[in-house]
Amino acid sequence: MAGIEADSLALSGRVALERLGWRIDEPAVRDVLPPAERGTNLVLEVPPAVAWAGPVVAGLVSGLEHRGGRVLVLAAPGTEDEWGTLWSMLTQDTSLRVEAARGPARATRRLRTDAVDVLIGAPDTILALHTRSALAPDRVTAIVLAWPESWDDEEAVSLLLQDLPKEAQRVVLTAIPEEGDPANTLIERYARKALRFGSPERAGTILSPIAAARTLATSWHGRITVLASLLETIDPPMVTIWTVDNRDHQAIRAAVGGGESVSLAIRTTPAAGPVICYDPPTREALGALAAMGEVYLLVAPGSERFVARIASPRRPVQTESATAALWRRGSADRHEITKAIESGGMDAELYSLAPLFEQYEAQEVAAALLKMWRGAQKPATPATASVLKTATPVGGVEMAKIWIGVGKKDEAAVGDFVAVLVKEVGLDRTLIGRIDLRDAFALVEVPVADADRVVKGLNGITIRRRRVVARLDGGPAGSRPGKAPLRGKREY
Repeated sequence: MAGIEADSLALSGRVALERLGWRIDEPAVRDVLPPAERGTNLVLEVPPAVAWAGPVVAGLVSGLEHRGGRVLVLAAPGTEDEWGTLWSMLTQDTSLRVEAARGPARATRRLRTDAVDVLIGAPDTILALHTRSALAPDRVTAIVLAWPESWDDEEAVSLLLQDLPKEAQRVVLTAIPEEGDPANTLIERYARKALRFGSPERAGTILSPIAAARTLATSWHGRITVLASLLETIDPPMVTIWTVDNRDHQAIRAAVGGGESVSLAIRTTPAAGPVICYDPPTREALGALAAMGEVYLLVAPGSERFVARIASPRRPVQTESATAALWRRGSADRHEITKAIESGGMDAELYSLAPLFEQYEAQEVAAALLKMWRGAQKPATPATASVLKTATPVGGVEMAKIWIGVGKKDEAAVGDFVAVLVKEVGLDRTLIGRIDLRDAFALVEVPVADADRVVKGLNGITIRRRRVVARLDGGPAGSRPGKAPLRGKREY
């Protein structure tokens, strides 16, 4: 397959990509598509929107047709439908079968009947399929890690990747990874020699925001509805709706109408503004669009950090539909907040928060305060507790926390603890709960019934050249045992 060049790519993939509005001769396609087809590891630095993955997906489709196997797409929860639509449109002229798994039930049945060539899902969903022995890791020939900086389940990813074939192609999509981001960790660990494509920020130079923008929060599947509400709110005589591809153009046109007063553009700069970016633009594209007039950005989950990097100042737009959508959520919390508002006497608090509203969207400030408030409502853990018991994803098993004196500063990873627990202690992988990795130590959840055995098995093992000291976690006041003797076990 190394000799396959762009001209020999499957005609169906080229045609499908062009139908989406991409040109085969533009650099974003010409440079990325052939190595993606050949099975080369890739890192693409693109804005966090599924539409930007079109060229690399077209290459993966062609490679899958040539080599067979299965492609696994690990994506943020809530984006499964976006990915499913893109893959379905790029495989519609092929016999490839796509499954966007929103949960493990249906996907388990389809996988066991060998009816899936492309499996899309959040890391915890794919891990659940693996736990059910439905995934068939040996069949996986390509793995897509879609903007891992927006994930919050590092454990599931580590567990999955250590069991997937090492020779499988890795494709990492990331939006300007920063030092310490999960994206950088995954690239270093699983795609170190990958070809990199993207903007100059990949060299480590983080550029300042390039232009001001108005912003409007939305969900991925609700963008068309929010777009129509935005047009109703601002009511411009002429407006351009900017998109990465044309997948949703028909639905957009049906929702907003507008005749000649509303035009649709695919990655091009209009002659004049205002412009509404249905998809997040690149930093360079935002600069060009802002030069033409006011720019509005639809900010979907997972794109907030990227938008903050490229746009400043940002002023939020409030629409009737956005307010209504927020009003339907969390009625219990809203009731408490409403009581506080109606009680009055918040002048000092409003004075303190006023500068934040100039720097951040109102929903971000409110969400941060709600998070802090919820944290304050949680009961404190008794300092005298000898064993901390928690719920478990395994279902109904009472768990205990084990304190292990090895952490991030020792260059330990979640996978190191999993390997030790499975290979040295003999604990079933499915009984390992949450692994909370801190700088100087780690907290690992295991079944209460196995806790003493796990502690005894861990003491004396070395992880990353550091001798392990383990104990049942007793909180801040818990006593730490002395050093255990090294028993000559394998190092991790």
